[in-house]
Amino acid sequence: MRQQHPPAAPHPSTGRRIGAALVAAGVSAGAYALFIPWDLRNRAEPGEIDETSPVSVLGVVALAVVLVAAGALLGKVRVPAAWAGFAVGTPVSVLMLISFLTHEPKDASPWPVVWVPLTVLAVALPAVVAVLVSARGRTAPTPPAA
Repeated sequence: MRQQHPPAAPHPSTGRRIGAALVAAGVSAGAYALFIPWDLRNRAEPGEIDETSPVSVLGVVALAVVLVAAGALLGKVRVPAAWAGFAVGTPVSVLMLISFLTHEPKDASPWPVVWVPLTVLAVALPAVVAVLVSARGRTAPTPPAA
């Protein structure tokens, strides 16, 4: 007896995909603005030698969760992975670059050097999640009847 597969889910419209990508871009920009401080320069407490970063682990984890969730949303509505990565990662990358350029440190700072790998991560993470969610949502095609 042949196994019956459920019919494939209908493809979302292009307008729905674009709308979801725009929402995801806005959410990722909002999450960056909410969870990551605008001035990323290291700070030293008065009388201290050690500098500390204003970026908290909790803020980075919260931003990562938002990026993963946005990538999952875009994968669910079958936005292509590259578009999902760019839609979610580009606002984060642009805001980070603006922050680096507008807050020049007085001494050497690793942040401008770190911008490229962080941008790659911000674009790749949602893209990979979108691929995984999109692949999971597809059903196997029904074999032709003999």
